[in-house]
Amino acid sequence: MAAHRQTRINEELMHALSEAVRQLKDPRIMSSVVTITDVDCAKDLKTANVYYSFFSPKYTEKDIKTALKSAQGYLRTYLAKNINLRETPLLNFVYDNSIERGNRISELLREVMPESRMYTLNNIVQKACEIGTTHMHHNAEEYYFFTGADITNFFDFDAEIEISLGETPETMETYTITEPTAVRIPEGYWHGPVKFKRVGAPVQFMPLYPSGNYGKIIQEMKENGEVVYTYKGTDLPK
Repeated sequence: MAAHRQTRINEELMHALSEAVRQLKDPRIMSSVVTITDVDCAKDLKTANVYYSFFSPKYTEKDIKTALKSAQGYLRTYLAKNINLRETPLLNFVYDNSIERGNRISELLREVMPESRMYTLNNIVQKACEIGTTHMHHNAEEYYFFTGADITNFFDFDAEIEISLGETPETMETYTITEPTAVRIPEGYWHGPVKFKRVGAPVQFMPLYPSGNYGKIIQEMKENGEVVYTYKGTDLPK
């Protein structure tokens, strides 16, 4: 029973802190994607390790940790108002680099195991943009995963995304994504670019290519109007 109660407390703290962090007005937090990934509260409730991950094109790990530490008073007040505990713990912020490690592990696997059949990336999209070009893979299928960026609640999704697919570049049809989605792209199918038309909340976009080296064929037009097909891949000589 004690272990179950401790788990429940940790979960309540994690969810409450996730909501509280989203309300912070610190520019270091507002311009970044900060996710509370776990909480480990001491049994006496005096302290709690708060694990977080983040994505920011501007701020460093030190910047984000400083911002969270400076918000300690607000965060503890929020916890006291929203969680029924006899004591509100002091918060110790610990950087969780699991996503970063995941990307690095993929890179290392490709270095030490050239036969590894996996190529993937984690992208956090925060504003409307366009990713990639129209292309196809002639020898392998590909998967696109779209979820909310908060890893504690992937289904917290607020975006409108367009992706086009077809047997030829001229016959591609456009599909609109408005909820967490996994897309399977058959080998030989043309697709892209991915158009993030509206991003109300950060989106995690993860392409997965299960065929070792990442190679694609793109269609290009020369100045004389001639259409040519070019192969671009990570297996080409440097």
